Amino acid sequence: MNKFICPNCRTAMSLDSTDGTLTCISCGKSIPVTDFEHHEFGSIKNSQYINKYAAKNKDMHTDGFTKSDSGVFAQNTKQSSDYYLPFELEADDVKSLIYKKPGKLFLTQAFKKVLKEQLFEKMYVPVWSNDVIVKSSINAACTEFDGNVTSYYDVEKEAELMFEQFNTIATTMNGTLHIDSLFPYRFESAVCQDENSDKKEHKDDFIMLEADIPSDKYVDNIKKYADNAARDKLNTLLSTYSSAHNKIYECDSNISSARLVYLPVWKIPFGTKNSSEYLYVNGQTGKSSCKLPLSRLKSAVSITLTFAAIFGAIISAAYFVGI
Repeated sequence: MNKFICPNCRTAMSLDSTDGTLTCISCGKSIPVTDFEHHEFGSIKNSQYINKYAAKNKDMHTDGFTKSDSGVFAQNTKQSSDYYLPFELEADDVKSLIYKKPGKLFLTQAFKKVLKEQLFEKMYVPVWSNDVIVKSSINAACTEFDGNVTSYYDVEKEAELMFEQFNTIATTMNGTLHIDSLFPYRFESAVCQDENSDKKEHKDDFIMLEADIPSDKYVDNIKKYADNAARDKLNTLLSTYSSAHNKIYECDSNISSARLVYLPVWKIPFGTKNSSEYLYVNGQTGKSSCKLPLSRLKSAVSITLTFAAIFGAIISAAYFVGI
């Protein structure tokens, strides 16, 4: 039998089996067993004692964030038809948005010419939009502190979570384009490609990047992310307790569906004779992928004039104060 020594007077302590409280026989000091440091076992809260008392107060029930009607998880990924998001901004709209951005006065002459002549191209970038379902559970020994009374519970909670529109790039042809920088997109506006006859007739008007990355390439990464997100969600279910120890997680994630969705992007060229660069703009929101191409000369002149004006104002103020 393990002996508990009072840290106050170094005499024996008795253990109350009803609430797990250690009480000193000599000085009367009381300590919850979870706060006691034992020389053999270290912190009692991570040892056999909390499990012993938690087993007496079962608190086993289900809490879910998103519950499916059937409760059955898809074992195989279902790939549906291709979808596209329509362009909501035309060339004039993009041009107007750029001219509203800070620094518009310092745009390079080459870029101003591109804007004036509207040398833009419409481009569709494919991504895999995945729906991920995670069936997860957590078991933990929890404590509740109410004044001088400590209660122990063996808690088991389950949750079924759905992560919608988990997006991964579906092409290796994007070059310098980082599609993540253009998000968010409104996926609820997606239209099935088969229903868009107008798009088929005018497909030469668009740059269609090839979807050459299969939908299952990032399965392991997606599941790992979903499992970690599920763990974070499960931990919030234990937030009503004072503390939770000896946590055991179980997560089973599956990709229930994967859709190939084409995102609308405006491609705007800029750069010099020796280098080709492009500004990419979200075809729905107008969010751009990088900073506007600004003229170094114009920026330098502007900074110089600004400092000159400030310096002149300081000299003038000093002169009048001296007078």
